Amino acid sequence: MSSKLTDYNESYLRTFEDDEIERFYTPLNDFAAKSKLKFNRGKFLFRSNSTLNLLPSTTCFHQYRFIHNGEKSRTEFNHNSRGETSLEYESNLASKNNLEFGTYVHMILDQGEYRRNFASKIQGRLHFKDFFLFSLGVENWDFFASSPKTYSGYFSFGKTFKAKNSEEKKRVSFNTYLSYDNLINQLSGLKLYLIANSSNYRGIFEIDTKNTPNESSTTEGEKLAVNHDVKVNIKVNYSPSEKTLLGLNFSHDVNSKTSDTQLSCAHKVDRVNLIGKFSTDRTLVFGISSEFDDVKLSFAAKSTLGCKTVKLGENEITKHWVDYKFGVAAEMNRI
Repeated sequence: MSSKLTDYNESYLRTFEDDEIERFYTPLNDFAAKSKLKFNRGKFLFRSNSTLNLLPSTTCFHQYRFIHNGEKSRTEFNHNSRGETSLEYESNLASKNNLEFGTYVHMILDQGEYRRNFASKIQGRLHFKDFFLFSLGVENWDFFASSPKTYSGYFSFGKTFKAKNSEEKKRVSFNTYLSYDNLINQLSGLKLYLIANSSNYRGIFEIDTKNTPNESSTTEGEKLAVNHDVKVNIKVNYSPSEKTLLGLNFSHDVNSKTSDTQLSCAHKVDRVNLIGKFSTDRTLVFGISSEFDDVKLSFAAKSTLGCKTVKLGENEITKHWVDYKFGVAAEMNRI
C-alpha cells in the first residue's frame, strides 16, 4: 500500500523534501553515484546513494534502502556506512466502512565500536476516509534497556476542494503534533502544520516549539532546567508551467531572531534541466543535468562569499573572498 500519511505530518514532510531533492538536485559532493530500481511489478523499490569527497580530507559515504508496498502494508529498510540501520513499517490491521485502524513502527539502531543507541517509535493510528487521522504512541523507546521516554500524539484534518468549472482538486489539511517527555515531566514538543497542495503548487506553514533539558545549567538536587525553542518554517513549490518549478524555503528562529531564506528555480530545456539556488548565507549554486534513457548525469558549482574582519596594526579591515565547490553525479533510474 502507499503511505496513508502522504498529506499528513512527518510522512508528508519527508515526501515533500524528497521531491525537492529530486527536482532541485545539485551534487555538492566531489563525486556521487545514485540508483533507483523498481521490480516485481513495482512492489519493490531499491535506492542507493554513494558519495566521495577528496578535500579537505578524503571521506566516503554509502547508503541504500529497500521499500516494499503490499496491499495492506508498507515496509522500508535503510542502512548506511556510518552504522545506522532503520526499519519502518506501516500497516492496516482492520477496516470497516470508511474507518481504518493500523499501526506504525519505526526503529533506528546506531552502533559502532564505542557506541550503541537504539530508539523506536510505535503508534496506533485511526484513519477515517481521506480527511481525518488520529495517532497515539511512544517515541525514543529503547525497549531493551528502559521504558519509553516520550509519549506522542497526532491529529490531522484535511479537506479536498474541486475548483469551479474545473476538474482540478486542491487539498488543505491542518495538523498538530504533541509530545510529552518523562525526563522533564512536561510537554517536549508542539508542532502546528498548515499544508496545501494542488496540481501546480505545494506549500507548508509550520510552527515548531521544543522544550529540551539543559543539564549543564543545573546542579545536583535542583530542578532540571529547560530550553524553550520556537521556529517558524515556510516551504513552497510552485510550477507556473510544465517545464519550470520555483521554490521558496524560509526559516525563522524566534529565540535568536535569525532568519534563513533560499530561492530555487529549475527549468527544463529539451533533455537538459537547469537549476539555480540562492540563499541568504551568501551562497549561489548552479546545476545542470541531463537524462538519457535510464541514465542521468549532473554537474553543480557552488560559490560562497566569505567575509571576515581582521586587525592590521591599529586599524580593522574587512576581507572578502569566494569559496568554490564543484560536484558531479551519475544516476541509474529504472522504474
